[in-house]
Amino acid sequence: EQGPIAVMLSDHDEGRKFVGAMDAGIKQFSAGDTEALNMVYENMLGYSQLLKSHIAKENNVLFRMADKVLSDTEQEQLLTEFGEIEQKEEFKTKVAVYKSDIERLKLTYRA
Repeated sequence: EQGPIAVMLSDHDEGRKFVGAMDAGIKQFSAGDTEALNMVYENMLGYSQLLKSHIAKENNVLFRMADKVLSDTEQEQLLTEFGEIEQKEEFKTKVAVYKSDIERLKLTYRA
């Protein structure tokens, strides 16, 4: 299938490949292969470009489609449900962990 959803799912697959390659490169670098940093760098760039493109597709295509398909009532219901999820302790804990990871990475890799 070639529709918008298929394109988005393909982006997700491509993103996982970039992340996997970054992980492999970091492991190789940790094992002493200094050339592996190039692999990490190239995959970070590719992933960054993919994310920018993916977010643009969401904003300019997917979300506009949702606006046409979902009624105002359905959109309000989704907003309410998202708000409920954000108030759950499990969600708050995950957000805190992600923020902590980001801060640790910033300290570790700051040039």
